[in-house]
Amino acid sequence: MQQLYWFVIFAWAIAQLLKLLIDSFRSRRFRAVSVVRLGGMPSAHSAIVSALVTAVGMNEGVSSTIFIVTAVFSFIVVYDAFAHHRVRRHTLPQVIAGVIVGVSTILIASFLL
Repeated sequence: MQQLYWFVIFAWAIAQLLKLLIDSFRSRRFRAVSVVRLGGMPSAHSAIVSALVTAVGMNEGVSSTIFIVTAVFSFIVVYDAFAHHRVRRHTLPQVIAGVIVGVSTILIASFLL
C-alpha cells in the first residue's frame, strides 16, 4: 500500500485543478494565477494534509504514533489555513472542500489499488 502515498500529491493536484476551474468559471475567463495564489476553493493545504493523515491511518493504523503525529500536524495546517492570525486565507467551506478532496482521493485510490 506504499503507492497510496503518491495519491497524497495527486490530492493536492486535484485541489489545484479544481481551484483553477472554479476561479476561471466564476470570472468567466481562464485564470492560471489561481494555481499559485493563496486562498480559493478548495483549500489545497487542507486537501494534502487530510490525504496524508488518511493514507497514514490506512497504512499504519489509527493507533500508531505516526498517525497521531500526522493528525496533530494536519489539524494545525487546517486551522492555520482557516484562521491564520490576522489574515484569513480560506473560508470554512473552502477548508471543508479541501478535506473532502483529500480524504476522497485516498479512499478512491485505495479501492482501485
